[in-house]
Amino acid sequence: MNISQVLAMMMAMAGERNHTERAVYAEAIVAATESAVERAALTTIAKSENWFHVASYPPFGVTHWVRLHPEVCQRRDHYEGCQRLSIRRAADIALYSLRFIRRVRCPGRPWADVLGRYHHGVGRDHPEQPFAGCYPDPLALRQVRWIRMYAGRTVR
Repeated sequence: MNISQVLAMMMAMAGERNHTERAVYAEAIVAATESAVERAALTTIAKSENWFHVASYPPFGVTHWVRLHPEVCQRRDHYEGCQRLSIRRAADIALYSLRFIRRVRCPGRPWADVLGRYHHGVGRDHPEQPFAGCYPDPLALRQVRWIRMYAGRTVR
């Protein structure tokens, strides 16, 4: 998938809204990975988490990562010294999380399970909470349909 294909996928998913802001997400996605499947997965995540809004924070729904890094601004923080997470950096973090889940947490599982695990979180916020499982939720199933449409029918 090249940048025009990523933009076409975004337009098919979200319609005509935010067409100028979409380019920022598309550039970050294309710069993050060469894999068509991973690009399609990041595109579906950007749509479901942020609707391609540049003001929506954090990009790609990487809230767990933001909570673990106090130097990064939280949702509405503007204190001196905090750094806002860029869309480009968030794309790299989201891709790292997807690869980690796919390789370590859900090895050999289909993309629906990996995306479901991404939605539920890669860890746990509190020791009493159970670890998130590798199972698809309705959003993950919808995302896999989009991925198959744009990255190939053979995506499992």
